[in-house]
Amino acid sequence: DDDDDGDGWTDEMELLCNSNSLNSSIKPVDTDGDSICDEIDDDDDNDDYIDSEEEICSSDPLDETSIPIFSSEDEPDVCDALLQDTDQDGWSDGIENACGTLSEDSSSVPGDQDVDGSCDTLDEDDDNDGWTDELDAFPYNPTEWLDTDSDGEGNNEDEDDDNDGWIDSWEDVCGTDPLVNTSTPVDLDGDGFCDSLDQDSDDDGVVDDIDAFPDDPAASIDTDGDGYPDSLVGVSTSDPQLMEDLDDDNDGVSDKDEIACGTDPLVNTSIPPEDLSCISVSTDSEFGFMTYWWCCVLLLLLLALLLPLVFLAGEKGQTVLMMLGLNKGPQPMNTTSVPEFVSGKGTQSEPFVLKPITGVKMGDSVESKETITITKLELGTEISITDLDSDENENRFNMDFIEVQEDEEEEEGFGSVVFRLQFNDNKAGMRAQKPDGEFVGRIRIGRASVYVLWSVTVDGDSSKRKAVEEKDDSEEEAKIQEEMKAKAEAEAKAKAEEKAKAEAEAKAKAEEKAKAEAEARKNEAEARKFEAEMEVRKAEAEAEARKAEAEAEARKAEAEARKAEADSESKLAEMEARMAEKMAKMEEQMEGLSKKEAELVRVAAKAEFIDFDVLGVSESTNIVEEIEKGSDTISLKDASEFPESGLGYINDETGENISIKWKAKDGNILTGVSGVKRTIASGAIIFNKDDLQRTKGIGPFIEEKLNALGIYTFEQISKMDSELEDQVNIAIEFFKGRVKRDKWVDQSKEFLKE
Repeated sequence: DDDDDGDGWTDEMELLCNSNSLNSSIKPVDTDGDSICDEIDDDDDNDDYIDSEEEICSSDPLDETSIPIFSSEDEPDVCDALLQDTDQDGWSDGIENACGTLSEDSSSVPGDQDVDGSCDTLDEDDDNDGWTDELDAFPYNPTEWLDTDSDGEGNNEDEDDDNDGWIDSWEDVCGTDPLVNTSTPVDLDGDGFCDSLDQDSDDDGVVDDIDAFPDDPAASIDTDGDGYPDSLVGVSTSDPQLMEDLDDDNDGVSDKDEIACGTDPLVNTSIPPEDLSCISVSTDSEFGFMTYWWCCVLLLLLLALLLPLVFLAGEKGQTVLMMLGLNKGPQPMNTTSVPEFVSGKGTQSEPFVLKPITGVKMGDSVESKETITITKLELGTEISITDLDSDENENRFNMDFIEVQEDEEEEEGFGSVVFRLQFNDNKAGMRAQKPDGEFVGRIRIGRASVYVLWSVTVDGDSSKRKAVEEKDDSEEEAKIQEEMKAKAEAEAKAKAEEKAKAEAEAKAKAEEKAKAEAEARKNEAEARKFEAEMEVRKAEAEAEARKAEAEAEARKAEAEARKAEADSESKLAEMEARMAEKMAKMEEQMEGLSKKEAELVRVAAKAEFIDFDVLGVSESTNIVEEIEKGSDTISLKDASEFPESGLGYINDETGENISIKWKAKDGNILTGVSGVKRTIASGAIIFNKDDLQRTKGIGPFIEEKLNALGIYTFEQISKMDSELEDQVNIAIEFFKGRVKRDKWVDQSKEFLKE
């Protein structure tokens, strides 16, 4: 049922009119009885003047006998209320009445925040920022319109729109919503660097890629993959807490027993023999006592043998294992770079020195200029790169492990690595203790073999650091200043005496020189004056010529404009005459029609005078079957060009044309149809249309006129030029110039961008 309360108004119309569709005693107000409620009727009293026009022309939009007065011969198309300004305050009486100010009091003027000539009472966008006042959080600020966190600071200026403690730019790169307070980046280790970008989420010194427990700083290795860590450092932060694995390789023998038996607790295939009982030896027995002392003697002998090797290794910058040939890791002697290292031997005491890098911007990353190559490394091994000053440098120099690659020039089973050192300022995160300045990395390559020293300077706001340095040096500087002051005073006294003597001599010379220069300047000034007078005369002559030329061009342009205007007015006059002639012939045809029906018939007949080659036509097709009143489906000949849901205008020669709406489409059948007020004959034409009432200045009746004329879409209106605007204005019998004044074309172009 499309009229639930049976009051003669459809439920859809009552909804549009803000009426109650379930109470027959409450009906929409319809002043002129045209079945269009005042809420959506742009001419409530049906006096052919739209309500907004009557309001600014000081006539009553609810009284058909009260109409705007047009008495000016100079501007016959502008009502008297818009031409009168009783209090001479620059606002016409009609506008002041509509804006609620006094037209006879010059101190009472309408507010106009954006100075667009439309008072704030009538202006839907007071600051002219494209957001209506109803939706604008800052209706009087053209640079702001949203305030997501309601903190009084607009989103354009606010660096943290949702007030969740993370600035918007970081939320963008971390993949969270900067406008939702509950959407924040995950930062497990609290280093100010979100986990999605943090290479070490739990900040335990082991990168996530090789960390078996990347979210728990107390654990990182799980040899047997059973979910229990090989060891725990500190307290587990997992919930529930992790428990240390007592059998790391899951071979059935505890780690303690394997260590006692001399097998590897990290290798599943390394287990004690079944007949071996690993029991701790008692040191109370004589045998145990002797064994203990023999072990001590052997250790002393071994130490005596190793001491010379330790000193020799120190001299050569190597380790004892390197001297014995047991360490196959990175060694200084096998390390080269291109370009060459600045200095150093690659040892801990004399590290290789890289060329410093300066001018790095905060948040950027850089690589060393030197490409480092290390040879004679065992294949299948990984080389670690560690900054020994990682805490001080806040992890900026830390890198992932590098895998040894095959090298044709190396022996079988050996390879090399080629790399550049990296510095990443982002690893310090938002809460860096030292945001800028010089950072020096003491970098160890491998377990304890090759050492490198590299300096990187980050530019930024060093004002805080500078203040500290100035404070530290203040006392020493004050002392130096005192000494310098005493010395300066003595030197100043001597110089003053010498200066006085020199000044006396210079004064005499200067007076003589000044006299000569004054004479020269006088002569030069007279010459410049003559030259300037000549230039002025020349410039005046040129300006006069340009002025005459400009005036001639202006007169020519004005003449052409007048001619174009005259041609346009002539064409319009001709078109109006032809329209009038045609309307006269249709008088008999329109007998018996209501005022509104007759007006729509007249408008439709004028379509032949509009250039639709320029405007284009809307999609249309035929209705293949007769449609009964209230039907919710319509069968079309071809619905392929029609949208899934939309608006339509049915042109039916058997009766009044009507507008309908549909919610869905099934092949060539429109479903969920509403607005079928009467029976529609088979063969009627349906046009696809836009909701033209969204346009300021177009109400329901004006939209009907446009549809009757053949204009259904924003695209058609957007193609109107100045001449077509005037032609359409005349064809729909609208106030002269209103199509241009309300900027229908500009509004339609904006709607097409949506």
